[in-house]
Amino acid sequence: MKFHDVIPYSSPLEMAPVSVPAAMTHQISAMNPGRRTGEGGGEPEPSPAEEAALPMLVEMKQTMDEVESKQLPRGSLQMISTYPAAEPVTPSGVTGRFLCFDKRFFNILVLGFGFMFTFGAFHCTQQVQAVVLNSIDDGYYVGTSTAGYVCLALSYVGMTTSFVLAPAVSALFGQKLCMVGGSMFLSMASLAYIRPLEITLYIGALLQGTGSGLCWTVFGHFLTENSTEKTIGRNTGIHWAIFQSGPIILNLYYFFLTRGISHITTELRYALFAVIIPSSVLGFLTLSMLQHPWSHELFFTQQIPSDSLTPCEITKTRIAKKALYQELKMTLSKDMFLLAPLFIHMGVSLTLFISVYGTALGYSEQFGDLREALVGLNGVFVAVGQVLGGVVYTFLGPYLAKNGRDLGILLALLVDLLAFYIAFLVLPETSSLGMTSAPSYIGPNPYVAMICAVLLGFGDAGWNNPSFGNVIAFAYSTVLSVPYQLVILTVMAVVGAFGYFVVEWRIARDEIAARQLETRPKNVLLVTEL
Repeated sequence: MKFHDVIPYSSPLEMAPVSVPAAMTHQISAMNPGRRTGEGGGEPEPSPAEEAALPMLVEMKQTMDEVESKQLPRGSLQMISTYPAAEPVTPSGVTGRFLCFDKRFFNILVLGFGFMFTFGAFHCTQQVQAVVLNSIDDGYYVGTSTAGYVCLALSYVGMTTSFVLAPAVSALFGQKLCMVGGSMFLSMASLAYIRPLEITLYIGALLQGTGSGLCWTVFGHFLTENSTEKTIGRNTGIHWAIFQSGPIILNLYYFFLTRGISHITTELRYALFAVIIPSSVLGFLTLSMLQHPWSHELFFTQQIPSDSLTPCEITKTRIAKKALYQELKMTLSKDMFLLAPLFIHMGVSLTLFISVYGTALGYSEQFGDLREALVGLNGVFVAVGQVLGGVVYTFLGPYLAKNGRDLGILLALLVDLLAFYIAFLVLPETSSLGMTSAPSYIGPNPYVAMICAVLLGFGDAGWNNPSFGNVIAFAYSTVLSVPYQLVILTVMAVVGAFGYFVVEWRIARDEIAARQLETRPKNVLLVTEL
């Protein structure tokens, strides 16, 4: 039994949920219980519910006055129900200085370089995976033109599962351990390409996705923990700039390594992963330098600043269960069903620019000896497009926050549709399924192909969220040619954007209603039942 929503009466103190009888489900007045008059204009006639509530309200007011007299910060009063609070108070470990840096800024730099090394290797591997595996035929493993898609589908199975379980895992083992452990999984996955075997490639793909999901889930925790309201924008920009340099550098390395070469030999594969694997290792070594506790104690104690309240201990297991329950509850909500097409489109579009588009360029014989190098160059221009998109959306941020984010989604939709049309013109129909000498509609034009890569990256900056749609898309990429994949992308983009608009406009209406509710007198206490 808890307060679901409390509007304080004649007090600046912000209150948290408190334990009250569930019968209190209507509006009452805390400061003027006699707001109704009895028969003949005599003394007020309080209802039975008001009579039951009044003693507790008086006690609450006395407790609030006591806390205010101690000059405690706003929101520091926490009333305890029979259930523990959902979130524990955990040590941040980010005060003071380390070397010549403020610890918080040092953590932002470590996070940026750690992600640069780790995900630079991850993204480069994904970009070139299909063409590299297709070139292997050494008696131990015989690659196929679509083997890379299968591995990527398994990778996103692991990533999607990791996104679901990561909040609970983080609660059990701590954020830093999740981050470093995830980056170690990514490093282990890269080792499978030195001596490829079908089973090790599949296991490596699952580890790759799981590690990526763990890292990205706790990334937001580290970024916000080491930022303030004034520095969050600066720190996000610093991290994004450092992080994006990783894919650009490694994809450029692949471009120069394979320029003028029509077949990836074993020696070339060794030379490629001789750079990718050390980059991955540097990633988890860098992330291990984060100035943050590796783990937390089994029990957290939350001190409540009130003499009348006792501390409560919260176990990690309970926190983990609560995280899973809240995630499941959110997944089954009406808004999530409306947003499902949008999430599927995010995954499907990521499939196109992270692998299918670059692979189709590598399988198009019309580009001659440049085709293998275009795979790496595609990764470079996709990253450039993501950076440009990030800059544009950063400048649009204040406007979108004030007027709604539907304009940002509409911009991403239009950019994506233009990119899909250019991809349709520049790629041969069957180029995503294997080597082909068939011409495209506009002929071999690497400049137009790279413009399309920039647009795909820009569009991703507007959507920017992998989902289970990746698994579906990589599965059908093994059998569907380019035009059919582009049709699916177009339909999902339009339907997904429409679903987002419905949710965005509904939230806007709710916010207007909430602002109107705030105009009510402050001496009214709203009490609703959970």
